[in-house]
Amino acid sequence: MRFERKADVAFITFFMLLCISPLTQGPYNNYMVFNNGAHAILNQVDPYPSEWAESSNFRNWYLYSPTFGLFFLFFSTSGLGMYAGIYLWAMLNLFFFWFGFKSILDILDEKDALLRGGLYSFALLLVVNELMGTLTNLQSNALIIGLSLLGISWYVKGRYALSALALAVGFNFKLIPLPIALLLLMDFKPKYAALFILFSTVIFTIPLAILPSDFYFWILKHWVNIMLTDPMHPVFLGLEPTLWNYGYRLDGTWFVTFMLANAIGVAAIAFFAFKKSPEYFVETVVPLVLLFIILFNKRSERPSFVIITPVLVFVLHAAIYARRKGNTAIAYVHYSVLALAWFLISYSYSDLCPKEGRNFADAKHFKTLGALLLYVWAWCVAWASFKRPSLSPLKLFDKSSIQ
Repeated sequence: MRFERKADVAFITFFMLLCISPLTQGPYNNYMVFNNGAHAILNQVDPYPSEWAESSNFRNWYLYSPTFGLFFLFFSTSGLGMYAGIYLWAMLNLFFFWFGFKSILDILDEKDALLRGGLYSFALLLVVNELMGTLTNLQSNALIIGLSLLGISWYVKGRYALSALALAVGFNFKLIPLPIALLLLMDFKPKYAALFILFSTVIFTIPLAILPSDFYFWILKHWVNIMLTDPMHPVFLGLEPTLWNYGYRLDGTWFVTFMLANAIGVAAIAFFAFKKSPEYFVETVVPLVLLFIILFNKRSERPSFVIITPVLVFVLHAAIYARRKGNTAIAYVHYSVLALAWFLISYSYSDLCPKEGRNFADAKHFKTLGALLLYVWAWCVAWASFKRPSLSPLKLFDKSSIQ
């Protein structure tokens, strides 16, 4: 893994210092949700509220898997203790995100080495705001996306056992890595499929070593029921509630059909990408699947927008590559997409933006609009890569290297 000493040390040091701040602020947000859920499971109490579907206060309830609850006991008030648990939990999320992010960036930029020096530092800056939000709110999303990105990079490098393990662990905590694991199956590698099923099953059964089987399967059934009956919430930043926010209330069946059509389309791109090489999968499918997850999720599986920050670096890389190849007009299109997406997703929700602007952005779901812009960009890049290679901004479709 490439290590840019000054930039990486500054990046890690900044977040190590930043993550001290949650220790001074109560009520410790998601940490207490995880802690309370973990203790409830250990004490054989159902951690999932029966009235969660009717309440708008869902963010304060435990909606994670039983396996995640037992894993979190290490960081809980009865494990490391609250203050050490909070800080080390934030560090775990930070380092997994950093390793996963860099592993994908290494594959994206392996041949042409465009993201070096100042450009590499700029790539890190693109993810800072969203990473700050998820770490200081003590969420699990940086850990989950880090495991997902590591799973992809290890698969591309032929390290199938590590890939399957990373995705199986993430899948047993939240469902977010599952679409990624299913897309990797489009490569039709029986060894990988067997390893993923094996690891998922083993991790799935670990709680039975601690909990009575009847209690475990009871709360597991409750958790699965939450996933299957998840209602929408008008303030949530997925695609469906954003359409609602703008007055477009699609019938549930129509939206599910639209979602399935998109899933089939992404799977088809994955199939054709793997027919060329695993690196094609990274460049064409990774942006699509990350954006698909953020746009089509439900509130019980709510990921923060840190999950799509790697896509901003994909856009940056495409812009630099197009410029170096002399495609100035295409480069400016990518730069424009990057600037607008970053404005919608990061700037308009940050303290850099005036409070009135932040309120307006939240009311209009700017984050989702930014994700939708990137999703359209990713589909255009995938189409160009397969149908019009001469228009593709991606290095692997143009076998000449930039010197």
